[in-house]
Amino acid sequence: PYTTLFRSEINELIEINPAKRFSGFGVILDATRGQRIKSQAIEYCTQIKIIDKSLNPIVDIDKNYAKKYITLFIYWNQDEFQPFVHKIGDIIRFYNFEFELYNGYLQGKNRKNSTWKIYHGDSQINEPYAHSSDSKEKATQLHVSKLGELREWTRLFFDEHSLMDMDWYSMDRQLNNPSTLQSFDMLLRVEEVRASEDAINESILVVFVDDQFKRYRLKQHRLHMTFLRAGDIVKVRSIERIENDVLVGHSKYNAILTIPPYFLDCKKFKEAIKIIEDQRS
Repeated sequence: PYTTLFRSEINELIEINPAKRFSGFGVILDATRGQRIKSQAIEYCTQIKIIDKSLNPIVDIDKNYAKKYITLFIYWNQDEFQPFVHKIGDIIRFYNFEFELYNGYLQGKNRKNSTWKIYHGDSQINEPYAHSSDSKEKATQLHVSKLGELREWTRLFFDEHSLMDMDWYSMDRQLNNPSTLQSFDMLLRVEEVRASEDAINESILVVFVDDQFKRYRLKQHRLHMTFLRAGDIVKVRSIERIENDVLVGHSKYNAILTIPPYFLDCKKFKEAIKIIEDQRS
């Protein structure tokens, strides 16, 4: 009966089946910022890709999915809390989400009575830093244990595997096919975060360098940049083009996500930067 599906709790993402509702946890692999839905002036949607040890781009599974991750579509109104993701490797608790298989992609969507919470993946704090406005679900000891289990797995997994082998669109896509506009991702270090002269739009100017010390600039809304600090290694997703040294992001999918220090990509970036710094000194 439907009531048995209403709160189906799963221990691993691989247990999710399409056309049913499930609750569980996932490690965040990627995320967009909230974008307005055209047909609804006050409604927004955020897309979050999640994995765990049972379902990720590295592990072998016997299910014929187009991608080995799940995309959560979280809908929210402008007067509600939004699912604003700080870092890759953070953890989301999804409750009573509806799942379906769409063109081979496994998707989950929040519906009536669905809630979500987002936790730091690189911390032992068991309180979420973001949650849905109507999140009334009580955290249990099982939830705390699951958070600890996922945090431990996340450190081991991302220490060994590169993001660029899992969910990354390199600049080569555009270089190899310049006649077609294809967005790409970049791995960069934050050099400076400062208020822009564009005070009306409350924008922030972020200055980056790549692993060859080439500088780039990008403007973002102030609310999207509150967590950034100089020295952070970040993924800048969905860049459409570079004009001089200015990154022009896709209006719908562009976002900046911090990469924690224990990630393989973060360590390799710092090693490359250090080689250049040593050569200059």
